[in-house]
Amino acid sequence: EMWMPKSYAIAANGRFRAYGRILRSQHTVARIFLYSGTRMLTLAGASALSPFRLRRLLGELQSIAGDVRAVQARFMHFIEIDGDPRDEERAMLQQLLDYGPHREAEQYAGELFLVVPRPGTLSPWSSKATDIARNCGLARVRRIERGIAYYLSGDGTIGAELRARIAA
Repeated sequence: EMWMPKSYAIAANGRFRAYGRILRSQHTVARIFLYSGTRMLTLAGASALSPFRLRRLLGELQSIAGDVRAVQARFMHFIEIDGDPRDEERAMLQQLLDYGPHREAEQYAGELFLVVPRPGTLSPWSSKATDIARNCGLARVRRIERGIAYYLSGDGTIGAELRARIAA
């Protein structure tokens, strides 16, 4: 489970293969997924891009912002569940959402750009993941959605103007 910092940026561009929009707060992100009486559990996943794709993305980002020195990407899972998740439900969800190549444990750091589906959209991945969770006995799960957290690091902080150029 992971707490996300305040500076959310959900990008809408081809660089991040995104289909969202820029949002600025965790509360805005929560409103996309939550119905009244539900909770959102956030679980971090595996690395979202291969080393080759990360190098290619870094090159594209450096052509826009020369200050960017590194980029990392990991899957983030947002689980909407009725009430507070019980320990056994949390363990089952962590087991179900532990997929993909396992690389050495990485420390993710830098400016966060969080990419999730557009509000009102239910992705095919979400439909399938939610069905699998329910078939595994997780009846209180309303929806599981996946996003990608991109972490950009460079010389100093990324200002608002540069953040907008990267997200465009």
